[in-house]
Amino acid sequence: MTIKNLLFLAALLLQSFIIMAQPPKDFKTMHHVCQDWLDRRGEPNSAGCDTIYYTNTIDPAIIDATIKVVSSKRSFPVSALNIEKSAIPLILSKTEKIYIINELIKLKQLKWPGMMFPNSKAVAINNIHSVFKITKVPPKKHANMCSIIYTFSRPIYIRNNSICLYLDQQRYSDTDAQLTFSFYKKLHNEWEEYADCYINFGTEDGSKDDDTEAPINKQALPTENQLNVFGKKIFTAYQLQQPDSLFNFIPTKDQHIKIYKNMGLTVSDRDAAIMDTTYIKLTHILKQRYQESITKASSQNIDWPNIILKDIKIEQRQLNMSYKNPDLVYINTSMSIYFDDKSRQFRIRIPDVDFIDNECKIGSNLFFEEVTK
Repeated sequence: MTIKNLLFLAALLLQSFIIMAQPPKDFKTMHHVCQDWLDRRGEPNSAGCDTIYYTNTIDPAIIDATIKVVSSKRSFPVSALNIEKSAIPLILSKTEKIYIINELIKLKQLKWPGMMFPNSKAVAINNIHSVFKITKVPPKKHANMCSIIYTFSRPIYIRNNSICLYLDQQRYSDTDAQLTFSFYKKLHNEWEEYADCYINFGTEDGSKDDDTEAPINKQALPTENQLNVFGKKIFTAYQLQQPDSLFNFIPTKDQHIKIYKNMGLTVSDRDAAIMDTTYIKLTHILKQRYQESITKASSQNIDWPNIILKDIKIEQRQLNMSYKNPDLVYINTSMSIYFDDKSRQFRIRIPDVDFIDNECKIGSNLFFEEVTK
């Protein structure tokens, strides 16, 4: 699966990785595609990966799948990669939906020129296999690092160019491809992922196997009591100002893999080759984030021994993970923990609560903020 933005060290280890190091989006020059490639070349076993490959068109099946999603939905859930603390789902008007669908149809005619970036080659969709014949050469670890073909769209802008819909796809073999067709929002002069539209982290050919076609009833979900106990543990870590307590809630590498399989995702050879080093980076960054969150909380002049836990709110939403199998869904759990300090109220928000090996884990991030009563 991709270390899309995951290397974000480079949305979970693979989607949690996505969050860590994605280059800023530049929709005028598409330089972020080139920068992503350059960042990947800094990874072990990447020496000699000198050519950036990208498709000159978009697979019409991807566009049709996205049209189907836009046609059938009015509300689009906030992305796990969204950095806004108070973001709400994106709701499209009928006029916006019609406009987006018409623009998606136009993308079927889009054809990118050759040599868009230094040392780059445009590839026809029906010629992808010939690229992997070049890149998939021994040694295996080197081949895994060199084998990637990018696909990207022209952005579709709405609301005075403040929001856009954009396709970001990476192929790692003839059958291993992951994509997000997501809404982005301009924040502080940079485009940030805002809401999920169409996501496919499965195999390109949609072939059935135990990993990619797992029905929803195979996903273990935490009970309300387990979530409440987990929320109280998070609350206690803040109350005692002990970030080390939060580190216990970072999923292990093996647990990350189980989480992806529960989501119907696959782990490609390329991902497996870099997973060990990337997981170390991910853990380091998450520890930094948890420390920063508690440091921010400690600066609020809160009377920690006397704070009062007021409420633990839990929200679950269903994500459709594949356009070729609409029954393949995943339940995402988020949590907000509210507590009072005299006349003030604060919130600890966890956008993703993972449940694996009968334990609740922090999926990727957590936020601390004062809220208005």
